[in-house]
Amino acid sequence: MRPTTNASSTPALDKAVWGLYADLIGKTQTVGNPTDPIFAKVEFRLDKGRVLEKWTWYGAGAFGTSETYTIEQLGDTGQLRFTTSAGAKWVGAASADGSVQFSKSTIVGKSIQGYYSSAAGIERRTSYRGKTTIELLSPFDASRESHYIEMANANNAEEQRSKAEAAGQRFQMVGALVNSAAQSYAAYRTEDAGSTTSRVVMPASVTPPVDSISAQAGGAHDHATNGSGSRAPSTDLRFVLSIGMEPMAGDRVNPTCYSNLISRPGPPGWGNGDLPSGSARQAHDTVKAFKASFINQCRATGRKVASEGNFQWVWNERKIDEAQLREVRPRYKEDVLVQMD
Repeated sequence: MRPTTNASSTPALDKAVWGLYADLIGKTQTVGNPTDPIFAKVEFRLDKGRVLEKWTWYGAGAFGTSETYTIEQLGDTGQLRFTTSAGAKWVGAASADGSVQFSKSTIVGKSIQGYYSSAAGIERRTSYRGKTTIELLSPFDASRESHYIEMANANNAEEQRSKAEAAGQRFQMVGALVNSAAQSYAAYRTEDAGSTTSRVVMPASVTPPVDSISAQAGGAHDHATNGSGSRAPSTDLRFVLSIGMEPMAGDRVNPTCYSNLISRPGPPGWGNGDLPSGSARQAHDTVKAFKASFINQCRATGRKVASEGNFQWVWNERKIDEAQLREVRPRYKEDVLVQMD
C-alpha cells in the first residue's frame, strides 16, 4: 500500500505494514543515553515510498560518523527489507503491537534487530548469538548538537594527531635502520680499500611521506607506472576489518570484532605494490565506506565498541599480503565475527 498524506501534509504510512515506523516518520530520536561514551541521533523520513533512517554517532568515544539505512516494502507481501549502505539486507515485518523485527542469517548465526513497543516507550533491540542489547528511544535535544559536534571534531583531531605521531615514529625507526646499514656499509668499503680511518655516512634529513606509512594512515603507495614503464594490471581489493570491543565480566582477553573477508574490484594497479596516481586514495575510500556499517554490526552483537578510533583493516596491497589476510580472524571465544556482504 502506498503512503498516504494526512491533513497536516505529513506523509502517513499504513501502520499494519510499517508498524512503529508510521509513528517515527518526521521525528529525530536519541538511541541510547547521551551520557554514554557512544550514543546515536537517528532521523526518520520518507522518500519515494521508502523510509530513510539516518544514524549519527556522538559521545566522548565517537567521531560524528553517519550512515543511512533504507527500509522498503516488499511488494504486497506485508514484509519489509532493511538495507545498509554496504548492501547488507535484513527481512522483517510488523507485529500486531507495532513492533518491527528484522533478521538475517550468517555463517556465524542469526542476527536480529528492530524497534519494539514497551511500557517505557519505543525500544531499539539487537540480538546476536544469544545476547540482546536494549536501548530506549527519546526525543533528540537539538540544542545540544553543537556541543556533540565539537566533541566529535576534537576526537577526530586527536585521532589524526595520534596516527601522524605513530606514522612518524615508524618512519624514523625505518630511517634509523637504513642509516645504520649505510654507515656499516660505508665503514666496510673504506676499510676494505685499505684506508686507515673509517668514514661514516651521516643520517640524512628526511621528512615522513604523507599517506605512505600504513594502511590505517592511507598506506598504499601511488606511482605512475610499474617497473617496466607500463601500468600494472589490477587485482581485486580484498580486506578484513577489525575493531576492539569492551571486555565483559568473565572475559579472559580484550575482545575484537572482525569482518569476513570482503572483496571489491581493485583500483588500477592494485595488488602489485606500485599504483598509478590516485589508486591508493580510491582503495582507502572503498574500505572506509564500510566503517559505519561494520561498527554498527559489531555493536549488534551485544558488545560495546571500545572506541571508533580503533577501527583498522588489513588488505592485499601486495601479493605477499594475501597470507596475512588469512591470519586476521577471531582467535578467542570472546572475539566476534560479522558478515558484511
